[in-house]
Amino acid sequence: ELLKLAMAMGFYLAYDGSFRDFLVVASREVHLLMKYAVPAVLYALYNNLVYVNLSAFDPGTYNVLIQLKIALTGVLYQWLFAKRLNQNQW
Repeated sequence: ELLKLAMAMGFYLAYDGSFRDFLVVASREVHLLMKYAVPAVLYALYNNLVYVNLSAFDPGTYNVLIQLKIALTGVLYQWLFAKRLNQNQW
């Protein structure tokens, strides 16, 4: 994940401006920065937890748990939004 961050920063510096320009834009557009930063941090956390889970479970069990995540998402959707999923959505 740090390599991705370093590459993104390298491309920004190569094509869009200096590090100081980056800081100016980031400080001016904090709301927009948070819209990207929060999902990015959650994505990085999830990727790291995958390795932790694979060390704790065998691959077959891990795949079953990942598939269970899809069903739980549907159940939570129905419960939180009080909407029913039709047969195609399941």
